[in-house]
Amino acid sequence: LRAGGFLFFLAYDMGISFIPVLARTLYVPMWGLPEQVLTGLPISAEMVCPGLAFFGSGVFSERFGWRSTFAFGVAAAALGLFMGGAADSLPGLIAARGACGLGVGVVRTAAQTGTQEEEDAGTGVAGGRVGSG
Repeated sequence: LRAGGFLFFLAYDMGISFIPVLARTLYVPMWGLPEQVLTGLPISAEMVCPGLAFFGSGVFSERFGWRSTFAFGVAAAALGLFMGGAADSLPGLIAARGACGLGVGVVRTAAQTGTQEEEDAGTGVAGGRVGSG
């Protein structure tokens, strides 16, 4: 779980700093919002959606286990990444980054529930053993 979580977040976060650049290239005036707000909406959608994912992913994880939840989250985030790469409009990019955020929220829930039953659950997803016996 720790290795999978690390690889997921490493790969996922590699391109995040380029989202505003892509959003600026897709910008067209819409919704009466200024350019700075519109080009920030993909990141905003990506930050709000994990919170929304937490509502259902806990129940999903309890029912199907953390491994299935993790796989579902990775698939949702990957789908969002592919959608974002293919986006030819700013609303499409916003929706894609929202899908990515939903996937990230599901992966985080899976990572938390997957480590809860371990003896060293206090170290969570981030670390290994803290001390020796």
